Amino acid sequence: MSDLSTIQALAPILASLNSQVAYAAALMIALPAMCAAFSLAFLGSKFLECISRQPEASSLLTGRFFIVAGMIDAAAIIAMGMGILAMFVNPYASAIVALAA
Repeated sequence: MSDLSTIQALAPILASLNSQVAYAAALMIALPAMCAAFSLAFLGSKFLECISRQPEASSLLTGRFFIVAGMIDAAAIIAMGMGILAMFVNPYASAIVALAA
C-alpha cells in the first residue's frame, strides 16, 4: 500500500478528529470566559455589599478583591490559551500521519 493510498484511507478519520478537536477547542475558549465573567460579577457584587456594610474594612477588602480577581482571570486565560493551542496545534494529525508511514 503506497503512502498516498494510506493517507487517503485515513483522511476521513483525520477529518472526524479535526472536527472534534475544533468543538473541544471552542468549548475550552468559551466556557472559561463565561465562567470568569459570572464569577467576577458575583465577586464584585459581594465586594460592594461588604464595603457598604463595613466601610472601615475597605482597604483590606480591596487588596483581597484584586488578588482573587487576578486568580480568576489567570485561570480563565490559561484555559483559553490551552484551547487556542489545541485549535492551532493538532496533536492527532501527526499521530495519524506517523501511522500511515
